[in-house]
Amino acid sequence: MSDFDNKIKAALHAESDNVWKEVEEQNLFEQALGVMRGKMRFIAMMCYVYMFVFMGLMIWMGFRFFDAASTQAQIAWAVGVLFSAMAVAMLKIWFYMQMDKNTIIREIKRLELQVATLAGIVKNQDRN
Repeated sequence: MSDFDNKIKAALHAESDNVWKEVEEQNLFEQALGVMRGKMRFIAMMCYVYMFVFMGLMIWMGFRFFDAASTQAQIAWAVGVLFSAMAVAMLKIWFYMQMDKNTIIREIKRLELQVATLAGIVKNQDRN
């Protein structure tokens, strides 16, 4: 590392910690709650409700599959199970994409904050 990189790291670590807490890494639970706190919280909550509904339907149709008397009925219940499983999977993919979007936005904010901090440091060094 160059001397300039070390100066940058020292200046960034010298900043107050509470500014950086907004953009620090989050665990999976905090990321999921972040989706629930965003602008699309109603849609995220509806996705959770639909995930549980489709999961319940999938389990119920799975039991009905084994109780079916004819092959045609078994095929119908199996199609229902597959549809419910795909619906749950698609809703989970949407939810994880929202979590990823929030993570990317957080990283962009972190970079913006670092650039602004470095710009302030460079201005201060130019004055001296």
